[in-house]
Amino acid sequence: MNTPLRIIAVFLVFLFLGVPFQNMAQQPGNSRIPEYAELPDDPYVLVERAGRASSPAYHYTTARFTTVQANVNEAGENMLGDAANEPSLAIDPTNPDRMIIGWRQFDTIASNFR
Repeated sequence: MNTPLRIIAVFLVFLFLGVPFQNMAQQPGNSRIPEYAELPDDPYVLVERAGRASSPAYHYTTARFTTVQANVNEAGENMLGDAANEPSLAIDPTNPDRMIIGWRQFDTIASNFR
C-alpha cells in the first residue's frame, strides 16, 4: 500500500471511529442539572432552654475506640426533642488525636428553619 492511500485509510478510520460519539458530546446549556436551592419556608420557632427535658448523653467505649454524643446541652446531656443533625468531623491526618466536630443545631423538630 502506498503512502497516500495509507494516510487516507488512517484518516477514514479515525473519522468513522469519531462519528458515533458526536451525539454524546456535551452541548452547551443542555447538560446542566439544576442544583438544589435551600430556601426558608418555616418561621423561626423560639424554644426556651430552661426546663427543657434531657437525658444522659450517649457514650460507648471499647479497648479500641470511644464514641461520645456531640450534640449535648451545657450540662453535657442529650436534649430531648431537638433535631440536631448534619455533623461534620475533621481529623488531622498528621496527628489523629487532633479532632474537631461541628453540627447545625435545630432546636425543634416542629420547624425546618435554618
